[in-house]
Amino acid sequence: MIKKEKNILLTLLTVLFCNFLFAQVGEKLDKEKLTLLSIKQSAISPSSFQKAHLHFFEAQKAIERNDWTSAKSHLDSSIYHNPNFSKAYSNRGFIFFRLKEYPLAISDFNKALSLNDKLDLSLYGLGITSIETNQYQKAMDNFNQVDPSHSLYGKAILGIAESYYLLDKYQNALNTLDTIYFESNILKSEAFFWKSVSYFKINNKELAYQNIESAIQNDSLNPTYHFAKAEFLLEDEKYSEAIDSYNTAIELKENYQPALLNRSFAKMKVFEFSSAIKDLDKLVALQESDVFLSNRSVLLSKANRYSEAIQDGKKATELNPDNGKAFLNLGNAYFLNKEKDKACSSWERSAKKGIELAKMHIEQECKK
Repeated sequence: MIKKEKNILLTLLTVLFCNFLFAQVGEKLDKEKLTLLSIKQSAISPSSFQKAHLHFFEAQKAIERNDWTSAKSHLDSSIYHNPNFSKAYSNRGFIFFRLKEYPLAISDFNKALSLNDKLDLSLYGLGITSIETNQYQKAMDNFNQVDPSHSLYGKAILGIAESYYLLDKYQNALNTLDTIYFESNILKSEAFFWKSVSYFKINNKELAYQNIESAIQNDSLNPTYHFAKAEFLLEDEKYSEAIDSYNTAIELKENYQPALLNRSFAKMKVFEFSSAIKDLDKLVALQESDVFLSNRSVLLSKANRYSEAIQDGKKATELNPDNGKAFLNLGNAYFLNKEKDKACSSWERSAKKGIELAKMHIEQECKK
């Protein structure tokens, strides 16, 4: 039994929100623009105020280079010189989000809002961080507070739709997306994407395919959309067409692991075992996981390469002794290699993990 990655679209959280929007202070530093009012309100010296802004600008330059360590260091210094600099906290929150340090991101976003409760960037930041921490209702509460006049409002609406989708409230997601007209092609594409996956979940295949095609038409270089189309085709057992869409996704995003994994499954379904094994070879080279090794074990068995299948199966079960399907696949490889005792032993381990097919094999082959 080869494992196809199920519910793979749930792994796409915030993939479509990867272009972070950091706060800007101004085009250039000018002492005359640093108002006395701001200095008074922050209760810091003009010198500290200026240093805080200098570090803030240096952080922005580092962000543009994707140098998160340097950006964080400059924002630390900016906050040190001006502990009331709300935009510095907000930007550092996005850096923590990028680094997957979610509690620190939440802390900074909340601090920014305590200093400026109208800072929509931090509300949006709390929203996407809440999605990452599986707090979908909290995410919607934050997205709903973003001002409709703010440039982030469209992305906030998309965040609400995504949250509904992840709560299995697919019609709510669709209703949310109908409340706004998205002007930019990028946001339109994201809206089409969430509509497509929601329609697919409520079994409206026609509209699902229409919307994913619209997403691709608007943004043909986004691998996520080609991957989603491939997932639809795979679920509909249109394996050759699915392979074509996976191919496009992988061309656009090298080493796209979910696409490589599910393409190998589709290839197996059309008996392209050698090509499917190559996909698993690439995945194992990227990460020697029990799932990849166990899947490759299945394909090697189908290609009559039983010794290699057994080797992969043993590695998979060593890496994860709780993987019942890996023991099932190892038992199958042993059985095909005419090692019945070892097959039955592996199936027993699989059966103890609740794998029904292993129990059936034991009844049919081991109790004779």
